[in-house]
Parts: sequence; structure tokens; C-alpha cells
Amino acid sequence: IAACGALRRSTQRAPSAVMSTARLLSSASSAVRASQAHRKLSARAAGAVCASQSMSTQRSIIMSAIGSVMVFGFNRILMAFTSTAAAVFGAYFKLQSFIFMPIFGINNGMVPIVAYNYGARNKHRVLETIKYAAMYAIGIMLIGLILFETIPGPLLKFYDASPEMLAIGIPALRIIATHFLIAGAAIMMSSSFQALGNGVYSMIVSILRQMVALLPAAYLLSLTGNLNMVWWAFPIAEVVSFTTCCFFMRKIVRDKLNFEDAPAAETPEVEAPAVAE
Repeated sequence: IAACGALRRSTQRAPSAVMSTARLLSSASSAVRASQAHRKLSARAAGAVCASQSMSTQRSIIMSAIGSVMVFGFNRILMAFTSTAAAVFGAYFKLQSFIFMPIFGINNGMVPIVAYNYGARNKHRVLETIKYAAMYAIGIMLIGLILFETIPGPLLKFYDASPEMLAIGIPALRIIATHFLIAGAAIMMSSSFQALGNGVYSMIVSILRQMVALLPAAYLLSLTGNLNMVWWAFPIAEVVSFTTCCFFMRKIVRDKLNFEDAPAAETPEVEAPAVAE
């Protein structure tokens, strides 16, 4: 009788045991499927990150190559006149780095701020950051413009300039410096393209400035036989760059910044503690 009762109880418990086992297997299967889906998403995310880094690296390589080609081509154009003109070009590059270095510092500080506020959908702060960065850049470029226009001779004497080098370099620095103001604004706009996820626009602007505008303009102006005319290729190229940046910026504001500012989180009011009299 006891054995029959135990058999009956085990038989009654069997369906519940089977159900428990089925639930366990079902949950294990769901966990396996979730793990597989997570691995697939992780693989896709990793692939996207790798692709983004690869594209960024490729753009950096292209930008460096463009600069090298521009310097080589411009030196070849200047060497057709005199080697002293190439020396003036080298001195200008060293001098302008002192003016452009603070601009690149502002640029590096602006990009993460713009990117963060773009992600937070704060359109007002994105545009304000770009505007103030451009204003500071133009202010620094104005100082450089004043220096290049007023004391080009003493600046060149830092590099032991000969009388021939001074004769070529003084008008060269004054002509080239005329593009400094719009260059500051163009650099800020071009950098904002990267912060807003349009790094290709920055690369296009760089190619247009250095390869499509600067070198052809310098070559065509060199055909006049007047060395001073060649230096005007820099302002011409910068006007092209600035115009292109304005076009791309307008396109980005219309297509990507066409949202209202996200509502700010409400901060609860905290009552001040009572002060004992």
C-alpha cells in the first residue's frame, strides 16, 4: 500500500516536473538566442566603429598628402623665378604657424562641444559655439594681419633674410596676409563639419583650396611674369574655400539642424534651511 501511494504521488508530480524542465529549457533557449543576437549586434557595432576609424584615417592621410603636393607644386612654380622666392615661401610657412596655432587650439576645443550639443539636440548652443569660435579666430587673425602688414621686414629678419629676400618677402607677406580674416572663419566652419558628422565636407574644402584653386591660380598668375602676382593665389584660394564652407554650412543647418532645442530638464527648487536667530 505504501509503495502504491508513493508511485501515485510520483506520477502526480511528473507533469509538474516535466513543465519545470520545459520552462528551464525554454529559458535556456531564450538566453542562447539573446546571447547570439547580442554577439551579432556587438559585431555590427565593432564593424561600424572600425569602418568609421578607417575612414577617418584615410581622410587624414589624404589631407596630409594634399598639403605635401601643394607645397611641392608651389615651390616648383616659384623656382621658375628664383630660389629666393622659395625661401620666402618657407619663411612664410614658419611665420604663419605662430598665427594659426592658436586657431587650431580653439578648433580642438570647439569640436567636442559642438558634437556633444548636437547629440543633445541643442541647436542654439551648437550655433552659438560655432559663432563665438569664429569670432575669436577672426580676432587672432586680425592680430596676425596687423603684424604682417606693419612689420614684415623684422619678421623676415628672424631668418637672416638677405636684401634680395627682403625685397621679395615684404610684398609677399603683405599680399598673403590679406586672406587671414576669412581664413579664420573658414577653419572654424570646416572643423564644425567634422563635429556634425560631415568630415567629407572638410576634405572637399581642403582639396578645393589647395589643389583646385591655389595651384592652378598660382600657375596662371605666374604666366604674367610678375612674381608678386603669384602670391595673390592665396587670397583667391581662400575666397573659394570660404564660399564653399558657407554653402556647406547652410546645407547642414537646413538638413541636419532642422530641429527645435530639446526641453531643458526641470531642476527641483530646494528651500534654504532656516537660520536660527
